[in-house]
Amino acid sequence: WRQSGRPPLYWVSADVRAAFDTLNQGHVYQALSTLLTEPQYLLCRHTEVATKQSRVRPRYRREALPATVYPHFLSHSEERVVAMPVRHAVLVDNVTVRYMDRAQLLSLLSSHLFCNIVRQGRQYFHQQTGIAQGSALSSLLCSLVYGQLEQNCLYQIPTRLPSSSSWSSSSSSSSSSASSS
Repeated sequence: WRQSGRPPLYWVSADVRAAFDTLNQGHVYQALSTLLTEPQYLLCRHTEVATKQSRVRPRYRREALPATVYPHFLSHSEERVVAMPVRHAVLVDNVTVRYMDRAQLLSLLSSHLFCNIVRQGRQYFHQQTGIAQGSALSSLLCSLVYGQLEQNCLYQIPTRLPSSSSWSSSSSSSSSSASSS
């Protein structure tokens, strides 16, 4: 990377405490409404039948595409295998497609976000903050919100950090040589 003359690469690894529990549902819904721009979507389903530890296991996959894009199963499967390698499996087109308007999709997602009931012991509570941790969408929704936060708020961080005397001489000399090229 550095030998090709590219700038230094920095990364941060962090664990956000109670990430799902503290997400603002309104921010999640706003992020979804800006993401879903098409007037209509096509919901497709297919099955991957694979062997795992000498057992045959079906995995049902769903995908939402713009309604203007109706994928041919064979070419779409080839693209999927290249993007996410599938080994020792048979892909089965379930020929299950459904069209859904943007408003219907947002209404369904709104119900998922704002109408969550949590049971604790024998009592039921309406979850008013955060998103359901057991949901299949939770990780995706959390990543979406934090991705938008990064894009909208962290863009102000300078792309080049000023050199510091506390860096080792090899770090500062390599970063200064990268910044001068």
